[in-house]
Amino acid sequence: MGKKNHAASTTSSSTRPKNQSPEIYVAPGNEYRSWLFSLFMLVFILPGIVTALAWYLGGSEPDARPNFFIRLILCMLLDSVYSGVFYAILLPPARTLARLLPGSQVPTSMTGCEKQESEANDPSLSWPLPGASIPSEWIDIARRSKRKQPFFLNHVRGSTRLRQAILRIAAAFGTVSMAYIMSAYVDHNTLADIGVIVSIPDMLWGFLVGSSIVIALFAAEVTLGWIYIVGYGEIVVPEESLYLNLLWDVLFHI
Repeated sequence: MGKKNHAASTTSSSTRPKNQSPEIYVAPGNEYRSWLFSLFMLVFILPGIVTALAWYLGGSEPDARPNFFIRLILCMLLDSVYSGVFYAILLPPARTLARLLPGSQVPTSMTGCEKQESEANDPSLSWPLPGASIPSEWIDIARRSKRKQPFFLNHVRGSTRLRQAILRIAAAFGTVSMAYIMSAYVDHNTLADIGVIVSIPDMLWGFLVGSSIVIALFAAEVTLGWIYIVGYGEIVVPEESLYLNLLWDVLFHI
C-alpha cells in the first residue's frame, strides 16, 4: 500500500512542468476569513492609522501645522486610503447589481472585472447596427481598413458603465474625506472655510455652464462636418434599457 502511494506521488511530480509551482489548496472557510480580515484592515485599520497620523501632525495649535511637502504627502496618502475604503464598500454590490442587469456580461473573476472596468471601448459590441444610415465614404474607408473593427464605437455595456460610475463616485468620496480630515485635524478649519459647501444655486449654475459649453462644442462640430448624426436612441445591445444606460452615463460624468 505504501509503494502505491509513493508511485502515485512520483508520477504526479514528474508530470508537472519544472517551472510551475505546486498548487496550494485553500479551504473555503479560510478563504472567507482571509477576505474578511483584508476587508477589516482596508476599511478600519488603515484609515484609523492615517487619520491618527493626520491628527498627530496637526498638533493642537493652528500655527503648528506641518510644512507643504509633508502636507502634500499626507493628502495623497489620505486620498488613496479613503478611496480604497469606498472602493471596498461600493464596488462589490455594484458588481452584483451589474450581473442582474439585462444584457450584462460581467466576468466571475476579480481580474476579469478589473480589466473590463478599465476599458473605454468594448470590442465585442458590433457597430453600425443594421439599417443605420452610414455615409458612403465611411463605408469605403471601412472596406479599405485592415483593422478587425474599423469603426471605434467608444462604448461599453451598461453593466460596465455602472461599475465605472461607482469607481468615480468612490474616488470622489475619498477626496472629500481627505479634505475633511486635512481641514479638521491639520488646519483646524471646516470644509466651509475652504469653500466646500452644498449650494443649490452654485450647483445649478455649474450644471448650466458645463452643459452650455458641451452643447456649443457639439453644435460647432456638427456645423463644420466633424460629427455626422446617423441615428437617435440606439441600443447596441438589444436586451439593454436606453434609460438605464443614460442613468449610468449621468452618474459616470457627475
